[in-house]
This record gives sequence, structure tokens and C-alpha cells, in this order.
Amino acid sequence: MKKLIILILLLFIFISCKKNNIEGIEIGVTLLENQSFAENKKLDTIIRKTLKGDYNSLRRLNHFPCGDGAGCY
Repeated sequence: MKKLIILILLLFIFISCKKNNIEGIEIGVTLLENQSFAENKKLDTIIRKTLKGDYNSLRRLNHFPCGDGAGCY
């Protein structure tokens, strides 16, 4: 039982880490701190699709909520 709890905790830690670098593109600290894990995952997906040439993803990236101000730089 103890091993199962440890395994679940380790799995949760590895899955719930936000990415601060996506395909060589750095995500600023201000934006990263103000994002939930779900928002970070969504941004990851949008950036990857944009880099593959998906026009709709570029439009979504342009309108992605970045918190205005320093978060958008």
C-alpha cells in the first residue's frame, strides 16, 4: 500500500509539471506563474501546431490569454 501511494505521488509530480520551454521557445516566468497546468498544456499544443504550419493554431496563439502586460512578452 505504501509503495502504491509513493508511485501515485511520483506519477502526479511528473505529469503536473508546467513546461517553461516548448520546442526552444521560452515561456516567460510571469506567464508561467499565472497559468494553470491546463492552460500551460493548451499553450504547448498551440505552439507545437503553429510550428508545424497550422494557420488556425497561429490565430489561436495570437488570441491566447497571456494576462496582458509582462505576461505577453
